[in-house]
Amino acid sequence: MGGATCPRRGAVRCPSHQTPRRFSDVAQPPSQSASRKMAGSARRGGRTQPRRRCSRPQDGLLLLQPARLELHPEAITSLAKLVAGSDASRVYLAYVEKHWLELIERYHPWILWSDIGYPLGYSLPTLFAHFYNHKPEGVVNDRWMQLPRFFFSRLGQTILGRMTKRMRGGEPPKAPHFDFVTAEYATFDHITVHKWETCRGIGNSFGYNQCETARDYLRAEDLIRLLADVVSKNGNLLLNVGPCADGTIHPLQVTALEGLGCWLKANGESIYNTRPWIRFKDTDANGAEVRYTAKEGALYAIVTRLPASKVLCLPLGFVSGATLLETGDALEVECSSGNLQIALPARISEESIPVIRIW
Repeated sequence: MGGATCPRRGAVRCPSHQTPRRFSDVAQPPSQSASRKMAGSARRGGRTQPRRRCSRPQDGLLLLQPARLELHPEAITSLAKLVAGSDASRVYLAYVEKHWLELIERYHPWILWSDIGYPLGYSLPTLFAHFYNHKPEGVVNDRWMQLPRFFFSRLGQTILGRMTKRMRGGEPPKAPHFDFVTAEYATFDHITVHKWETCRGIGNSFGYNQCETARDYLRAEDLIRLLADVVSKNGNLLLNVGPCADGTIHPLQVTALEGLGCWLKANGESIYNTRPWIRFKDTDANGAEVRYTAKEGALYAIVTRLPASKVLCLPLGFVSGATLLETGDALEVECSSGNLQIALPARISEESIPVIRIW
């Protein structure tokens, strides 16, 4: 469902011949790495000595060094100040660059996923060329915006604040080059031609919030419906889990993830390696609603809301047959006047989200 591993459906791992390459003539930067292998230390479960310094390479809001903590001097009270509040010093820029180069050269990622822009003073085409030369099939997201220095002034931040308030649909301003776009806590209302990914937490933030209750968490059914909606529109779902202070996952989040996993075990064929159909949804007079995906001559109707009568009526015309994907049982179908009626098994509960394979 997206993320830094192999993405679902290859929706963001585009073949290289389909991905624009504008950086092939840029010389590769010299091989560099941070003085401490931070990612390697994290992967080994923190068995090394306490970290002496760390940083979020993408925004520069916090820099830890031996014996001192350096924070942004002004309180961040708006998205504009967050974006424009990065430490753009040469020292920090070199530090960030070494982190990215270490990730590329040591861990060979498929995806470079940045957030909140990138500091001024460094050529992004150079970094991207280095990445693509190491991983020709790799992709980068769209959050590498480098703000002109004007926006770091008080007037610039005021103008930037007005601009960010006008943002709609969860999409940040785009970088000059990217392979897929990233909506945050938002989705599109149509099938997109470009590849996209929505990112969000199970709750209302990307970290654990002790003030959140069960009402703030998505349930398994909510996650399934969200995933079906995103996939039907040519997207990926990047789902964040926020651990508690001791590293454990809240039981309600575990329950939601396990429920989603169980549904995918039975119905994953309708998600993995699929493509959008000619439209992403249909509804019928009985209150039913479906999301469509397709692959290899099959159409999948993910029933996100069941019809009251257990008879699904879709404007699909003539079909050869239909089965319940989870069990493979053949379903009774009737085609008339351009509509397809499908009788669902009586045993399906009201909470179920069944998938019908149609051919």
